[in-house]
Amino acid sequence: MRVCTVYAKSVVIERLIFTGPLDEEVDRVRRIPVDLRDEKCCGLIQAWTAECVAHSTCAKPLAVKLPENIIEIPADLAVAPRLCSSNGRSGSYVILSYCSGDFEPSTQRESGNTNFSAPLDGPSLPKTLADAIDIARKLGYQYLWTRTLCTSREEWGSDPARIAEIYGQAALILSAEVADDARSGIFHHRRVFYSPALGRNKDKYLRQRLLRWTSDIEESPLGDGVPRILHVTRRQLIWECASGFQFEASGIVDEKTGSGQIRQRYVKGAVQPYIDRFLQDQVKEAGGVGDEVDISKRVARLEAWHRCVDAFSKGSVSVPSDKLLAMAPLASAINDGTLGEYLAGIWSSDIAFGLAWSRPYGVLRPATEYRAPSWSWASVDGTVSSHALAWPQDLMQGHAKDSSWLNKYQPKLVSQHITLSHPQRPYRHVLNSSHILVEGSCIGLKTLTRNLHGNEAFGLTLVLDQSQLFDCSCCIPRSADTQKADLDKFSSNIEHYFCMVIQGDAWRVEERWNPRRGFCDLLILKPLDEAEALLRVGILRVSVGSLTDPHTAFDALPWERRRMKLV
Repeated sequence: MRVCTVYAKSVVIERLIFTGPLDEEVDRVRRIPVDLRDEKCCGLIQAWTAECVAHSTCAKPLAVKLPENIIEIPADLAVAPRLCSSNGRSGSYVILSYCSGDFEPSTQRESGNTNFSAPLDGPSLPKTLADAIDIARKLGYQYLWTRTLCTSREEWGSDPARIAEIYGQAALILSAEVADDARSGIFHHRRVFYSPALGRNKDKYLRQRLLRWTSDIEESPLGDGVPRILHVTRRQLIWECASGFQFEASGIVDEKTGSGQIRQRYVKGAVQPYIDRFLQDQVKEAGGVGDEVDISKRVARLEAWHRCVDAFSKGSVSVPSDKLLAMAPLASAINDGTLGEYLAGIWSSDIAFGLAWSRPYGVLRPATEYRAPSWSWASVDGTVSSHALAWPQDLMQGHAKDSSWLNKYQPKLVSQHITLSHPQRPYRHVLNSSHILVEGSCIGLKTLTRNLHGNEAFGLTLVLDQSQLFDCSCCIPRSADTQKADLDKFSSNIEHYFCMVIQGDAWRVEERWNPRRGFCDLLILKPLDEAEALLRVGILRVSVGSLTDPHTAFDALPWERRRMKLV
């Protein structure tokens, strides 16, 4: 260490400056260029790419068959880029992803024209696209693909597997979070505020919240399948691959987030292997329900799907009916045959897994246009969270070894009656006649709460999809009048509400309670005017609040095994 003294009028400031060797485990703020066009930015991206190629967990970039429509970028700046047919050519390409509207390509390919080629007028191009072409050229890429120009809604919905392949085989996705729309562009002056060194060793810094964590990253369900993603945010560049995140303004690689250790969050390392296997056309065999290894693999695949669903739900789609359409390519890629049938966003092999979702934050809004039944996450707008991602990882294997709990409480899919909007396209939105017939263990909500409320062995957490009535009053302040009005409305309907068990891990008779276990998730349903049709209202978690074995009291409740039509 050395001391640097600064004199300013009557004030004397002494700064300790560390002069020893750098420690790679100590974070250091990096000064980043204000202008993204700075050569340092291009060099950093190329360095990240080289590191990624050396990772054992990341796919190597190869020349692949180009998408049918592609933007060709000449190295000569005097030659205009052109939208053209690839005609079976091979190469490496970049995908541009940004907050775009509907599929409205300004240049359309003529039907049946295999030699389609149209020069793109640089000055009239949307600024975001023009900037992306500039970035791709600087990085040495000859081809760029973008959804709004290179495909259509019809093509997207008719062949989701091909769309998934286009994303999965891209060398890089350029995710322009900085671009609000097609006109705003990618090149903006970036402002990052730097903290002085703090602490006894002068190795700590105050950090802007968004300089390390990924809350400023707009995750895309299709971006999940790309080996490498470059996030262009308002403050810095962020690199994402299966091995983790790297940050332009920070010196430490975030390997934890990218390694799949946080089950409740989307992490690329947990999803990418399924995309890679899909692209490699590996043959996968479905296992039996009693095979623990196969169950474990199926659960991991389901978890990967629901991580993507949760991340996708944070955003929005410009056309309401496109919510399932946007996820169609990913659904096609992740479905290896072991997940069963695709039921408007969930999978039939483990129906409980798909039914167990709720809102972590604000209320959910019913879709303005019908696109899915109420039991599907796709039926609402707003952020959802899969409960299954927090279940013990050995839960389903344990139930498979001892089927007593399954036989008494587990919901079973009796039949599905999904009416597709397009009969040959299973991953698109469905019609309002769609429903499933489920056999489950049920009890009236009022009966359940009356029996368990006040019992120190149990705790109840009720989350209504479209009301904050039972949310924490400290986190969600509500006026007394609003609370009373909602409570009166709920109380007048509670006689008609009842619960169906989805999943649980506290009442297996052969196990005694321990701190890692102790819950039962139940779906809250209400009857519609139509005979025997039931609508989802919310979800209830019953948790264990003491060391007393709760299964006797839980089993003694007046459960009824019945078949229900869920719409």
